[in-house]
Amino acid sequence: MLDNRRSAIGQSAQRRKSGGLGEVVRTVVFALLIAVGIRTIAFEPFNIPSGSMIPTLLIGDFILVNKFTYGIRLPVANVKVVELGVWVAGPAAGGILADWGADVIKIEPPTGDPARMFGRMLGIETGESPPFEMDNRGKRSIVLDLSADTDRATALDIITAGSYSDFGERPANKTFVEAWHREYGAASRPNFMSVGGWDGMAAIFAAIKAQNGKIDAAKSMEILSSWQNPDSPRGPISIDPKTRDIVQNEYIRRVEKRGDVLANIEFETIPNVKDPFKELNPPK
Repeated sequence: MLDNRRSAIGQSAQRRKSGGLGEVVRTVVFALLIAVGIRTIAFEPFNIPSGSMIPTLLIGDFILVNKFTYGIRLPVANVKVVELGVWVAGPAAGGILADWGADVIKIEPPTGDPARMFGRMLGIETGESPPFEMDNRGKRSIVLDLSADTDRATALDIITAGSYSDFGERPANKTFVEAWHREYGAASRPNFMSVGGWDGMAAIFAAIKAQNGKIDAAKSMEILSSWQNPDSPRGPISIDPKTRDIVQNEYIRRVEKRGDVLANIEFETIPNVKDPFKELNPPK
């Protein structure tokens, strides 16, 4: 009888011990699921890695982003995006598309996106690059050497969108590209940043010319606030006097092989595009 009682007590204690451990495990699992759910749906923490937002945010500041501010819908779910961008602007846009549900496939050269160096530039010696990781969150990545014929064939027929291609058929663009090649060599190719510099200098020249060289700051801003150039290498551009943003064409392009290089060949034009966010969210 005594042995039976001891056995029953031992089994009861074992059950309590097992139940207690199981309860702890279940609690931890549930807590992790709740934390992941909150981070996915409601809030996401970020640590500011650089000084680009000083004085509003300082290096090392910790912030929580409220996702409800932007909604939790995925407006481009299941849309496939092939990203050829490097550094910041293109990859940042790709990161936003990934946040919105797109399947973003990032194509990198064998040497990697140069933005991977940001970590070392910030003094991080562990191989991590927080700015690169932030702009390339949620993407898949493959490596293609676009200088090799086999890899170039993979990139053919990709559809892209942008405000400039050096293979644009506009007369002003052909003149611009010829001048570029004379200055920097036939192998060098201008891009949207090159054209931005060209257009910026054209705007400054127009402001100086309109004032006959007698520069007044207020008058210059008045001229530039509504400046237009119908003959930019990227097509007609203007400054929106309400927002001071550029208004420009966006071109739908197909990647084709021209000679020994890949080129964005324009086949459709979306004219006079303003800042989409400001158009959809006008000031109240």
